[in-house]
Formats: sequence, C-alpha cells, structure tokens
Amino acid sequence: MYATCMWIVQLLLILSKIDQVFPYVPEFYVETLVDCFHALRRSDPPFVPPAVLLQQGLSSFVTFLVTHFNDPRIANADLRDVLLQSISVLVQYKEYMVAFERNEVAVERMPGALLSAFDNRFWIPVTNILLRLCKGSGFGTSKHGESWSNLFQVIWSTVRKLCIPKL
Repeated sequence: MYATCMWIVQLLLILSKIDQVFPYVPEFYVETLVDCFHALRRSDPPFVPPAVLLQQGLSSFVTFLVTHFNDPRIANADLRDVLLQSISVLVQYKEYMVAFERNEVAVERMPGALLSAFDNRFWIPVTNILLRLCKGSGFGTSKHGESWSNLFQVIWSTVRKLCIPKL
C-alpha cells in the first residue's frame, strides 16, 4: 500500500506539470492517494514506521497537497476541500508540521495560496491552517528574536505585501 501511495503521488506530480493532461486525470486517483496516505498514517500497528513515512514519502505528498488544494484545474470543489482538509489535519501534529516547514514548495507557495483560498467556502480551514503555521513547531520567538517557524516569516511577509498598502 505504501508503494502504491508513493507511485500515485509521483504520477500525479508529473501529470500536473502538463496543463493539457492534468484536468483529465480521474478524480479517484487523487481521492485514492489521500485515503491511502491517511490509512497509512492512522494504522495501528503502523503499517509503515512513522520515521520512514516522514523521511521518504511525506515530502512528495506535502508538495502535491500544497500545489493543488487551490488548483483551478481540479474542477470538483469537494476534491479541493479534501486536499485542504488533509493539510488542516496534518499541521495539527508536530512531526508533520516540521515536514511542511522543511518543504521548499510549501514555504514558497503555501502562504499565497492559502490567502487566495480565503473565501466564503474555505475561510474556516484556511484560518485554522494559518494559525497553526504561524505557531510552527514552537511558539513565539527564540532567545535571539527569531521566529520558530520559517513559514511564519514567509506568511507575514506575504500578508504585508498583499494587505498593507505602501505609504
């Protein structure tokens, strides 16, 4: 099941780079990927040790979630909601939060994508995700005045650029 999950995420990442093909990928591929990942994550006893899941497969899954939860090429809003809810669930756990903070695509794209997804339908999960990202893997600042969360720094700079007019 782990190998299938990793194969599907790699397939979807490759197909998503081809704009003419990705809109025609059957929805069940994305649904299966999300369901498979969460089944692996919640299994008792663990089917895949958490360390293996975090080191070898989570980066690709996080990349897929971050790049596609607000992708207009996914026509089904419920499917985009499933992707956003997966992010919301994962950022509740410290080990998964670390994976989001270490993922370059998440750091680069997620703050802007979350702010653009803030609408009538998704405002509650987006707000919860933003709060968890601002908290990061710690809370507040370190002794040296730096934020515990690198993602918080990116989010704050994005918010300043988008929301605070230049004087």
